[in-house]
Amino acid sequence: MSLREHERAHMARSVALLLEGAPEDVRDHVVQRLSSVVSGRTRKLTVSLRQSVVLALGQLGDCDEDAADVALRRALVRSLKDPDPQVQNFTIVSMGLVGARVDTDEGADRAAAKELRKQLSNQLATGKSRRAWAGVAIGLMERGFVE
Repeated sequence: MSLREHERAHMARSVALLLEGAPEDVRDHVVQRLSSVVSGRTRKLTVSLRQSVVLALGQLGDCDEDAADVALRRALVRSLKDPDPQVQNFTIVSMGLVGARVDTDEGADRAAAKELRKQLSNQLATGKSRRAWAGVAIGLMERGFVE
């Protein structure tokens, strides 16, 4: 991995940290762009960049019905099919983080969390090498409900 590639791999996570407290339209624009990165032909991107992007999406997403968040959750589901196992594992953790951010008064939020829980439960039941990751992600998700 070249230094430049290594630097690029950290950009998505850094952007996610910078977006804390940013205006909603700025956040939505960045989420849409990051979601498109892992939704398309990901083999053109380096593995480390794809890993960073799915981790950043886990920090940025929630379960509401904003177009950006719907696209984010779809991108995470598609990332489960990434050829790199670590991208798949980080995707599972990000699903747990996103699923933990639910407005319990909103039915749509609960439905999105239920869909993520279904995906995680499926990984737990059939994922073989990803079972431990799915267990951690479900724990993160359920812990978010407690807080």
